[in-house]
Amino acid sequence: MKILHFIDVFDFSLGGIVQFVYQQVRALAAEGLSVTLVAGRGPDLPDAWRSPAAKQVPRAIELTGKLGVQGRLQKSQLQQVLELAQSADLVHLHGTWILGNVQIAAKLAPSNKPVVVSTHGMLDDWSLGHKPLKKKIFLHLFGKRYLRQATRIHCTAEAEKQQVVKNIGFEPSISVIPPVIELPPWEIDQPHVPFLDSVPGLKKDVPRILFLSRLLPNKGPDILLEALALVKQKRQAFHGVMVGPGEPAYVQELRQQAQRLGLESDVSWLGMQREPNKSNCYREADLYVLPTVQENFGIVLVEAMAMGLPVITTRGTDVWRELGDRGAIVSERTPAAISMAILNALSSLPLLKQKALDSAQRVREWLNPTQVALAFIEMYQESVRDAQQRNHK
Repeated sequence: MKILHFIDVFDFSLGGIVQFVYQQVRALAAEGLSVTLVAGRGPDLPDAWRSPAAKQVPRAIELTGKLGVQGRLQKSQLQQVLELAQSADLVHLHGTWILGNVQIAAKLAPSNKPVVVSTHGMLDDWSLGHKPLKKKIFLHLFGKRYLRQATRIHCTAEAEKQQVVKNIGFEPSISVIPPVIELPPWEIDQPHVPFLDSVPGLKKDVPRILFLSRLLPNKGPDILLEALALVKQKRQAFHGVMVGPGEPAYVQELRQQAQRLGLESDVSWLGMQREPNKSNCYREADLYVLPTVQENFGIVLVEAMAMGLPVITTRGTDVWRELGDRGAIVSERTPAAISMAILNALSSLPLLKQKALDSAQRVREWLNPTQVALAFIEMYQESVRDAQQRNHK
């Protein structure tokens, strides 16, 4: 089976969607599918994918020329994608607000080429509340037609599916499949080279509270800092570890907030960390906290849980029920509630860590990469059959 994926920008600093696509195309290729990934701009496309020399390796193509506004494709770029689509059994598009996706779907619609669209949380209530007028106009002019042209919509959680149906006003064919996540190798007490111990100023004899995500307002780093100040007022020792990239102005704002709250010596700022440092942050922390207002799936949350790390989060992630069922602590998104959850967790940390080991196993069973990849393949096969039925009508 030949699958063509299209993403406007393949840049790991953009976070979850790029990670989703990266892991998915790798897993599909490993299962024997012929997978081509086309990116409008691809600074982080692996070199080995650009000229694959082995089977079970995706092929990556970066379009020539610059993308237009909102990811709009130039005529030559669109033609390049359509030529690649001719030899594919199915085209998988990523995102809702990308004009390039709209162009591709519109050109493929007359031939009933199977098209799957992953919405990636962009039709969630919170997302639509951000720049609502612009998105309402986009949906009216392009978005709803684009989604109707898709053979199938892909969501990562039941909560996302419910919001999609509510917010577009009709019920398309939707499949709910979690993302393919290549979870870091993990065993109890797995030997590794310590990372956090080498960070200047990071305390070694107190519980370490980890925030690992992009430093964005919707991720709640400011809420966590307020909560840590309340924890400090209760004379509970800790050290906060803030890991992730962010706009320099916002990161500086957060640092100034920490200073105002008297947390300057209690919080370390490590920026973006890649492997193996990223996994070692999970291994060497005592508690992971993400006070998010919106996450489609929250890959960092399941990564932390799969590494045996106790997790505190909010109902801001579409999978908060699934995470809660597997042992995560789900809190209200206020400094007071987050601080209380942290204090309760630290008061029984040995027991909580033991329970987190069971959570790690349950998360890994849920997100077994082979099983998830096979679910995507089944969705693709069903989508091809659906398109064939349309052609015979």
